[in-house]
Amino acid sequence: MERPYEPKTLIHNLLDKQRLSQRRFSDYMGVDAPTISTWCAGKRMPTDPNIEKMAEVLQVDRDYLRGYLIALNIVRSHTPVVANHVADHIKKEVENRFLDNLNKEL
Repeated sequence: MERPYEPKTLIHNLLDKQRLSQRRFSDYMGVDAPTISTWCAGKRMPTDPNIEKMAEVLQVDRDYLRGYLIALNIVRSHTPVVANHVADHIKKEVENRFLDNLNKEL
C-alpha cells in the first residue's frame, strides 16, 4: 500500500494528472529512467534545476513542489499518523495550486 507521504505517491499522482508514463517523463526531464526511479523511491532528492524542470513538465508551482519534496523527507522520519496528516495538507496545497494554474490558462 502506498503511503501519501512517499515521494513516489506524489510523483505518480502528478504523472497521472498529466497522463504521462515514467518513461515519457524521463524523456521530458532529460534524465534516464533509473534517475526517476530513485526520486520515486525517495532514495535521492532531485536537484534544484531538476525540480524546476519537473514543475514545468508537470505544470505545478516549483516552490510548492520543492517544499513538498523537502517536507516528505522530513515527515518520513516521523510516525505514520503525523506523516499522513502533514502530507495530506501539503498534497491539498499542491493540487490546489495545480488547479489554480490550470484555471488561469483556461
